[in-house]
Amino acid sequence: MIIRAGALGDTVFATAIVDALHTQFKQALSVDWLGTSLAVGLFKEDPIISKVFVLNRRKLPIWLSKEKRSVVAHSRKQPYDLLINLEHSKRFSSLYNAISARKKLTVTEVKAGQVLGPHAVDNMLSVLAGTEFKYLAAKPRLIGAPATLLKKKFALPDSFVVLHAANSHSDKQDYRSYRSWPIDCWLSLAKSLLPSTHIVLVGTREEAGSLLPLTSIKHAKLHNLVGATNIAELIGVLGLARVVITTDTGPSHIAAAAGAPTLALFGPSDSNETGPYSCETNEVKIASLNLDCSPCSFTPRFKQCKHNNCMKLLSVDMVLSHLKDLMD
Repeated sequence: MIIRAGALGDTVFATAIVDALHTQFKQALSVDWLGTSLAVGLFKEDPIISKVFVLNRRKLPIWLSKEKRSVVAHSRKQPYDLLINLEHSKRFSSLYNAISARKKLTVTEVKAGQVLGPHAVDNMLSVLAGTEFKYLAAKPRLIGAPATLLKKKFALPDSFVVLHAANSHSDKQDYRSYRSWPIDCWLSLAKSLLPSTHIVLVGTREEAGSLLPLTSIKHAKLHNLVGATNIAELIGVLGLARVVITTDTGPSHIAAAAGAPTLALFGPSDSNETGPYSCETNEVKIASLNLDCSPCSFTPRFKQCKHNNCMKLLSVDMVLSHLKDLMD
């Protein structure tokens, strides 16, 4: 069993553990996952993930949480061979201790000298350092809906670029939207590409309002899938893309894990820690101005910033230049 009940990107990063174990144990591997409801969609097409226990409320103690009690009861009927806890919060300590398993590993016991690198993926893989498990070539892994199904359902062209122009809190008017690229820039980018390139727009139903300037474009080569895909279908669509362009958000990590060439636009976040994970099965480029004040996430500067220049001044020309490198 693996415990990781974080946001979408955190869950994608944690799949590197599954990849490491699968490389070693092949088809003999079966994994249960304790996470958020997002994990159900992420792992829908993955035969290695046997069961997803959905945890709706992280903070509740075991005795008040039906979900946590269910996991503990399940483990006592059939103890796990291995339990891996990827949650740093102390709130998971009692659950970690209560679950029955022959061997247990937790990130909370990883020593500073064992951490494999600055990226969140390396941080999680560090839990395997010093064990018998092989992890050096591990990477996030996702399996999407079948390509033939997607091409038929969404009438996808043979070659296309995906734009994911939304971001969590992109509809806000304060620092919470600072990872977003201005919608006018996305609009200019789309219009620059459309004469020669098929574009597929993706996003959730909740993001549809903020994406209206893009989805309102009338062009034969613009394919609007905003609000049309579930997570398994999104994984598959991104995996088919010639390039995926997005910001520091969940779909950027999905794209990289699905093996798509990924162009991520970064400003306040540190791409060395939370960027799409680059490995031998994908190609990742980061478009960033690298201002002196960046990265600033999780510092007082982030909330105090009044201009968000790291994203607002990121030019369409710079993005197009990076895109050309990925497409050549």
